[in-house]
Amino acid sequence: MIPEKNEKQIEELKLLEPKVTAEVEEEQKALDKVMKSMGEETKDLTEKKDKLQNELVGLRENLGSHQAKVSRSTPCISIAVKFRIE
Repeated sequence: MIPEKNEKQIEELKLLEPKVTAEVEEEQKALDKVMKSMGEETKDLTEKKDKLQNELVGLRENLGSHQAKVSRSTPCISIAVKFRIE
């Protein structure tokens, strides 16, 4: 058996349930709308970021290739400089 005090609280909460449920649904709709808007606003930035990241990959590959050439050339340059000085 439920005490009378608790029964009153249960009844009050049952009366509030539809209102709270409606508020939650309304807030969820507002959140969904904001999330959709943010997705649209950031779409261009995301595409630009992806493009720049792809360019960066190519630049890093190019840099690696040039660094390898420099590493291979350095001993030759050292020898050439040595013979010119002497």
